[in-house]
Amino acid sequence: VALVSGAVTGGGLTLIANAPNPAGASILKGYLNEGVVHPGKLFLAAAMPTRVVTRDLLPFDLRREADLTAGVLSVVANTESRYANYRGREAQLGRLRVVVVGQIKLPEGAQPSAVEDAEFAFAEAVKDFLGGVLPVTDVQLLETRFSGQLEAPYGWFAMEWEVWP
Repeated sequence: VALVSGAVTGGGLTLIANAPNPAGASILKGYLNEGVVHPGKLFLAAAMPTRVVTRDLLPFDLRREADLTAGVLSVVANTESRYANYRGREAQLGRLRVVVVGQIKLPEGAQPSAVEDAEFAFAEAVKDFLGGVLPVTDVQLLETRFSGQLEAPYGWFAMEWEVWP
């Protein structure tokens, strides 16, 4: 229904482009979890359609089994700093650090090394995407932490990224 409505309004459902369609955004807002269009979340969801992308970082026991099997990516703001400090640009042009957390679950009895392999593969897909296509001047991966095989059959990674305009 939402897709047809977007086509009928003219301009389609373009949300992120040189000329986004406000009508398309208003139609889709009701179908998004938070009711708000988040460009970073949309980019990740489009790049990884088999994964669950969210802004809510939840513990494993609060996630749906099917979501963990598919793989969950949570995008969480961490810090903002290094602002411009000259007249007219005070507290602007800062850098934002975000943490992208991946959570997965392999079948019961999976070897811890298999969980680690799955974490690495999941993290590589995120690195390939975030390192190359975001519409910002620069993005840099600062650090990636992994579960260290400690929670098998569950696995996770946390990547800290710095983004600036």
